[in-house]
Amino acid sequence: MTSLGWFDAGRKHRPVKLRDYPADNDEVIEPNFISLALEDQSFSYGEVGSNLTEQKPMIAIDIMAESQSVGLHLMGDIAGWAQNLSVLEVYDLTMATPELKFYCEVDNVYTERVRGYTKPHQKFWWVVMFTLERYEYAGDL
Repeated sequence: MTSLGWFDAGRKHRPVKLRDYPADNDEVIEPNFISLALEDQSFSYGEVGSNLTEQKPMIAIDIMAESQSVGLHLMGDIAGWAQNLSVLEVYDLTMATPELKFYCEVDNVYTERVRGYTKPHQKFWWVVMFTLERYEYAGDL
């Protein structure tokens, strides 16, 4: 989003704010708010008789825009980024020098316009969702 200029000063819309956790239901949200959330996660064994496990967490990106045009533009840029992202590197950011922990494949990207809103800041609300496919041996966890 930085390379597309969404955080640049001097744009014709309010500033875009991004955070890595969802908004509380009672929280007042400023327009052009984007949040990330880890949703449901499924686990399954990859092979019969093996301890290879497959984990598929769902990632949701909520976009609450100031207008329909800004919301569509943000949603399109974020969905396009996710669709073009074949592999996502996951780092442990709790370390002084972040360490690469594993890779995930991005799959099942889709968007949704939320219509059952109850608060004014939810009027132009879109969600971009996708699953991450992570493969590893259960014994290595």
